[in-house]
Amino acid sequence: MNPYVGIEVGVTSMYMYAQTEQGIMERTVPTGSACTFDSLKQHIRSFIEELPSEPAGVGIGLVGLVEGDQRVQFSDMDILNGVTADQFTDGKVPVRLLNGSCHCGNEALSK
Repeated sequence: MNPYVGIEVGVTSMYMYAQTEQGIMERTVPTGSACTFDSLKQHIRSFIEELPSEPAGVGIGLVGLVEGDQRVQFSDMDILNGVTADQFTDGKVPVRLLNGSCHCGNEALSK
């Protein structure tokens, strides 16, 4: 079973979730004003590497306006402005973006 990863990115924290054959994996990390995009990517990469298998995809809900499901047009988190979905995983895992914070693993990737 290749899990989907659901991620919520907010101005104070980022929550990551995956349901695997071994059970639920989840992690929350702080974001805040000192957070960088590279830091977000590193936390996502680390979480994905700890999964028992490579995920089928990642759905990311975030604060701001998302263009389609592939680009952040505007966000309250300046580090996300203009970021594309592929940048979150360097294109190694399919990513879909959604406006607002939500648990968004399977829903974002069912298109």
